[in-house]
Amino acid sequence: MDFQKRLREWNQGALRLAAVLSCALIPTVSLSEEGAVKLSPRLEIEYSRNDNFFYQRTNKVVGSGLILSPSVLLAAESSRIRTRALISANYAQFDTRGDDDNYFDQTLQGDFTYKAGTSHLISVDGSVQHGHDAFGQARTQGIALVNGELDRWMRGGGELRYRYGAPEALLNFEISGAGSRKIYTSNTAATEVLNYGTYEGSLTTFLNISPKTALLAEGGYKEVRIDRLFGPTDNREASEFFGRVGARWKATAKTSGDVRAGWAERRSDATGARIFQRFDWTASVTWLPSERTTLNVLTGSKSQESYLAGAPVISNRSADLSWKQKWSQRWASTLNTGYTQSEFVNTARTDDISDVGLRFDYRAEKYLSFGLGAGYLHRYSTAPLVNFNGIRISSSMSLDF
Repeated sequence: MDFQKRLREWNQGALRLAAVLSCALIPTVSLSEEGAVKLSPRLEIEYSRNDNFFYQRTNKVVGSGLILSPSVLLAAESSRIRTRALISANYAQFDTRGDDDNYFDQTLQGDFTYKAGTSHLISVDGSVQHGHDAFGQARTQGIALVNGELDRWMRGGGELRYRYGAPEALLNFEISGAGSRKIYTSNTAATEVLNYGTYEGSLTTFLNISPKTALLAEGGYKEVRIDRLFGPTDNREASEFFGRVGARWKATAKTSGDVRAGWAERRSDATGARIFQRFDWTASVTWLPSERTTLNVLTGSKSQESYLAGAPVISNRSADLSWKQKWSQRWASTLNTGYTQSEFVNTARTDDISDVGLRFDYRAEKYLSFGLGAGYLHRYSTAPLVNFNGIRISSSMSLDF
């Protein structure tokens, strides 16, 4: 399928999604007199400087530039319906390689939730995004610096969820189905092999042992389809199954969490390919020791579609910790630290990626705020050519209308 035809299909899909979101917003306003509609425009201007702009092991290049990020959020809510639509963009100009590293990314996303009585909850969400891979990431890891266009892509997807059971009932059930598609629109001779689609579904059963605590069991299935294979031995097309048990709780006003653990198995469609199995988990815990302090721990395992020939899938295991502190009515700070281990299955490559970031925010007025941040990113790999480290600093001004 040629690029022009693909682009037309994506544009048509974006228009259809916009129409669906618009239609969802209209009845919300009239269904209930107590319903509220809110329009929230926002504009952020950021200056960014990176001492290793191309994520290289040697010959580091310092890059800096301005990023303009406008967005508009439209939210409407009534006693039974909640819906949101967000349009956002990022326009960036940098002082490197002429115009090759400048970009204009756009996102349209929305969600719609309908509560039918006390036992039925239906949720739909979808998004269309035009984005890019920064040079030195994904396909361009570890290659020499060359002049060329960024790897740009379009991605769209949606999910439908249905939950049955009243909050006070002993059992609740949730079923979901989702699909996504990612297509690269630049450097297609090299990037067409990275185009893929996923289709998945899951069923979760909740056992409510108290008003704020539930045990759960879930199972799911995922299909991965690739547009064009690397070659006859490419085994990235696969089916993935998972099963987990766990708990979700909000025991007090200060603590909440969702912890699930189990087993995942991925079976390649290629004849003779080995079955990949892993311990599968996801956990999110939030603790508010005081009104001004929020601590959050997020950890889990997840498969990622591979961009490397010979690796059918990338198996990621990650852990992140964030500390948000509100020092006063005007001052706030956020400290983030994270670690990810990426195993390129069926190869000798494993990446260890660590990062830390600190940001301070100052709200001068209700509509005006300023930010200052710094971060450090490091990747150590068994493939030495992709090793790198870099420091990024940024300052920003945000207007909330």
